[in-house]
Amino acid sequence: MEPGYIRNYGRYVGRRSLSANIGEEQLRTIEAYIDREDGWTLGGNCSRWSLRLWNAVVEEDFALKTQTLVYTPERVEKALCEFDCVETDRDFSRAGDIFCLRDGVRTELALCS
Repeated sequence: MEPGYIRNYGRYVGRRSLSANIGEEQLRTIEAYIDREDGWTLGGNCSRWSLRLWNAVVEEDFALKTQTLVYTPERVEKALCEFDCVETDRDFSRAGDIFCLRDGVRTELALCS
């Protein structure tokens, strides 16, 4: 999610979100996935990327179920809505700034305008 974008531009109205607690092992999985899958293609777009990353870190019961040739935000939303705990327009105002850790140093990230 992009809490800064939502806060600064008031966009993504009607967005859906699903949360899962993760541990250190899943964080390593996320880092490896990002390193390995660092670009988009026509068949490997951001919807496919995010869905596959989600499924790589959650337990099977929480996996998003979608088998499709073309991944779209609408297909991801449909998969999210299969869960009772999906939230609409979740408040991310307390999320704070976007940052990453590089060699143990916190690096603030900014959205392009």
